[in-house]
Amino acid sequence: MSLRDKLRLSTPIELLDSNYLKKQVKLLIKRDDLIHPWINGNKWRKLQGHLDHYEAHDYNGIITYGGANSNHLVAVACACYHLNIPAIGIVRTYKLDEKSPIIRKLRSWHMLLIAISPSEYRQKDSSASIRDIINEYPNHMIIPEGGTSEHAMIGLKNLANEIVVDPLYEAGMDILISVGTGGMLAGLYRALPDSHQFKVISPFKDNVTHVKGLDLLHELTTDRIQFDSMTGGKRFGAYDPESVKVINEFYDTYGMLLDPIYTVKAVRWLINQVATQENIKGKSILFIHSGGLPGIMAYNYVYESKPIQVTVPPEYNHLQ
Repeated sequence: MSLRDKLRLSTPIELLDSNYLKKQVKLLIKRDDLIHPWINGNKWRKLQGHLDHYEAHDYNGIITYGGANSNHLVAVACACYHLNIPAIGIVRTYKLDEKSPIIRKLRSWHMLLIAISPSEYRQKDSSASIRDIINEYPNHMIIPEGGTSEHAMIGLKNLANEIVVDPLYEAGMDILISVGTGGMLAGLYRALPDSHQFKVISPFKDNVTHVKGLDLLHELTTDRIQFDSMTGGKRFGAYDPESVKVINEFYDTYGMLLDPIYTVKAVRWLINQVATQENIKGKSILFIHSGGLPGIMAYNYVYESKPIQVTVPPEYNHLQ
């Protein structure tokens, strides 16, 4: 069975019992978390076009970037392992933590990991160290951090096409997403009808008014995009007991996991809006579950000494 035969596509849109939001909004969720245990959500959507490009050319392997707990590295390593593609991960860290469950997974899929200091990492291809790595492995396809590039737009167009043909789709419904590098936002903004407004929740400390992915859009009407944040001023990836509480409650209510960095922030934003904003009442909102579930494994490892952990149910035991 090929890798693509193992992917669940297309994914369903589900209507949630609105009691969770006091029956104030109609909440639908695009279940891209169901695509694959390790290559789920927008990671597959953005990776699809890169793999198509790779297969159409005579490359020797793939080089990509990510942090020490990167969902993107997880997806690339797993996909390349199943496709017999040599993969190299340039990792933003001073030293690889060999006890980390993410590092151990990446190694199990035979990804070659190269640690780069955060200061060098920020320079990307202009860094002498990174140029040396790229020169040492010639004819490798470079996938940007997070997978955001023009190639990523192919899979995101497929996502948009799945949305508009779903029986639960409504023209003009608000689209709620979390944003990192902004590739999913760019792809859906480009591919969905102009009637949609985007509610974009950032996991970063400060509100984001511009993200890398928007560079892919030549005509941008920013009044269709509302950026917001639910970090409480905490740094990216910081321990957040309120987020953990919401993740566990959401699973208990719906049997659906959120990740602690991205998707839970979007759900918390929606809960806050229902409680404080009259103009959201009565709206139909489509939340794109962008996956990121391997991040639970990393989060619980990093914060294992904290009193509250994300509860991992048996069907997600691969995240232990």
